[in-house]
Amino acid sequence: MKFKQHGKRPDWRALLAVWLTLAFLTAAGFAAYSAWQTSRIGFAVHFVDVGQGDGAIVVCDGKTLVIDGGTAENGAKMVEYLQNTLHVSKVDFVIGTHPHADHIGGLPDVIRACKVKKLYSPVDEFEAKPFETMKRAADDKKLKITVPQAGQSFSLGRAKVEFLAPLGIYDNVNDLSLVVRITYGQTAFLFTGDAERPSEYDMTDSGEDLSATVLKVGHHGSNTSTSYVFLRQVMPAYAIISCGNDNAYGHPHEEVLSRLADEGAAVYRTDECGTIVCRSNGAKVTIKTEKGKKWTWPFNLFRRP
Repeated sequence: MKFKQHGKRPDWRALLAVWLTLAFLTAAGFAAYSAWQTSRIGFAVHFVDVGQGDGAIVVCDGKTLVIDGGTAENGAKMVEYLQNTLHVSKVDFVIGTHPHADHIGGLPDVIRACKVKKLYSPVDEFEAKPFETMKRAADDKKLKITVPQAGQSFSLGRAKVEFLAPLGIYDNVNDLSLVVRITYGQTAFLFTGDAERPSEYDMTDSGEDLSATVLKVGHHGSNTSTSYVFLRQVMPAYAIISCGNDNAYGHPHEEVLSRLADEGAAVYRTDECGTIVCRSNGAKVTIKTEKGKKWTWPFNLFRRP
């Protein structure tokens, strides 16, 4: 029995052309994203997902700055991101904000794997294994630890990196955190380590410019940091929270998320977004994330001036 054929045969050449076009567009889109992510021309901050810790890589005009490196278990991830994603083997500056394991634990791997030109820390002696391991790695590379003072700065390409804190002597190690403000054109990024309210209040009383387009939220979103007084001087458009999924500390705390919402900041979290990349052209900041563009919208969009 023969079946009657209805309609025309498909035009395989046309289908092939469509398939090739789609394949080309997909490849072009992937290439464009890869170029956007890995380009070292201009200014970008890569907030690497290091779980319950902090680890950021700043690139500007071919220069590289690492701010914290997560725990020791995340050192290899920081190195892999530097070498395989950013194709970096030389790191111009490393800042260990304070000697806690979830901030400097991964830095020894960075120091061993990359040629580091300068290492900053709020202390050059500290009796704790994470710091001693970092210092030993630095000593092995004949790398001296530099303790900066508030008000000192250095250039990272066309960007300016300025130390704002600590401004006093504190019993709490978190308040010893090196606080760094990076300006690129009309945009600014503020990194606060684990600085808590005593350090925040000293900064707000100092008269220094704390305003920032992007705020790396202090202490992983703990309620001990990110006070209203501090936020109202920073006035961030975007807030980045580096924390682990279902972490034991309950970070970020709801009180902090509420304060950020009240001040009109869009919140990006590494536990939800994975690695977060912020890029600046000097006039505005664009953000992309590892798990797709995801953020928490502020509840009060009209509070910001």
